[in-house]
Amino acid sequence: MKQFRFLVYGKDERQRCLKEILENRGHVAKNAEESSAGFFDAILLPLPETETFFGKIKEELVPGQIVFGANFGQSVACQAKEKKITVVDYMKADGVAEKNAVSVAEGILAEAICAMKENLCGSRCLVCGFGRCGSRIAERLAACQADVDVFEKEDQKRQAVEAAGAVWRPHADPGAYELIVNTVPQPLFTGQVLSRCKKEVCILDLASGNGGVDLESCKAYGICAKRCPGLPARYAPKTAAKILADVIEKEMDVRKKGE
Repeated sequence: MKQFRFLVYGKDERQRCLKEILENRGHVAKNAEESSAGFFDAILLPLPETETFFGKIKEELVPGQIVFGANFGQSVACQAKEKKITVVDYMKADGVAEKNAVSVAEGILAEAICAMKENLCGSRCLVCGFGRCGSRIAERLAACQADVDVFEKEDQKRQAVEAAGAVWRPHADPGAYELIVNTVPQPLFTGQVLSRCKKEVCILDLASGNGGVDLESCKAYGICAKRCPGLPARYAPKTAAKILADVIEKEMDVRKKGE
């Protein structure tokens, strides 16, 4: 396998592990503080702050480089095209989103156990959304013998929800739960909705963008709530880094063979 040169941005544990893994596989990997971006074959931006970092370093990039990150917006794609730079979205690579969802689900369990005042076992839990992350979270909560409901509008997901050990709910009473996990990037939990929640409820918001939970209202009502971005980097950094490293090597080999 050809040796490549990588510049790693970000200081979270996943990025640190990614640098170490690539070095162990025979590549050159440097922290961003150690060198200039122009000397490297590829730039490795952190998740979930890819766009922020891209904006800071775009002037340092040179034609022909590959920039790895996640959830690149259209503006980044346009800027990259103008500079003749290739951007690669980790989450669009085969299997990455699914593998990442496993780490997210385990991270949510850790967050819940630390924040809740009761055991997960026997607790009533609500998972909003049954996509990649929501489905894994529901499965693991059910495995902990929690009483799990899934708020999901799509009737065709009902069978999959039940197979995960949960109950499909097209409507749900937020006041019935000790734990609520939101994965839907819409303002589901407004002040009015939160006013109906139990005071001891724990709300964990995984939704992208601005999330789906009004954290200011949670604070006003004395509800334990938090945004939970970047869980794989915190709870399974080595596993998360290996997933990214596999994508990077595969992508670099394919592109270099095509030159």
